[in-house]
Amino acid sequence: MCTEEGKVGCGGAIRGDGGEWLKGFSVQLERCGVMEAEAWGVLVGLKLCRDMGFEKIEVESDAKQVVDLLVQNKERCRYIHIFQEIHEMMQGDWQIKINHVFREGNRVADKLAHLSLQIESPRIIWDTPPPEVRSILEEELAGTKFPRRVLSVCNGRVM
Repeated sequence: MCTEEGKVGCGGAIRGDGGEWLKGFSVQLERCGVMEAEAWGVLVGLKLCRDMGFEKIEVESDAKQVVDLLVQNKERCRYIHIFQEIHEMMQGDWQIKINHVFREGNRVADKLAHLSLQIESPRIIWDTPPPEVRSILEEELAGTKFPRRVLSVCNGRVM
């Protein structure tokens, strides 16, 4: 998450098999680009999962480029240090699956990233969901679907 003022942050949620809240995080970052912030979100989330003792993890990110770089095990990018650390963690004694999800399926993490820019502390670990994400969690647990708006362009005209 980046603002026009140059503030940058990442966020994420650790959830159980049924989608229930386990922990979350909101972290302010040094000045960086969107892709780097997304990679930081993956790294912070993996470290939190490791600290919680998980052995099997599914990472979901709406950053397709980041997911592709991780799945294809490519480190040739501007943010090589972050990807190297993530790849090293992926070689640990646990199973990690990386999945791309659309933005609509990543609303909790997106809201936590937004919160990182509004809080005074540079890093917060949320043991319980903050009020700003509770309604999103309830909607997701209830199975509420959010349609994805897809525009079709034909001969230069939006259909």
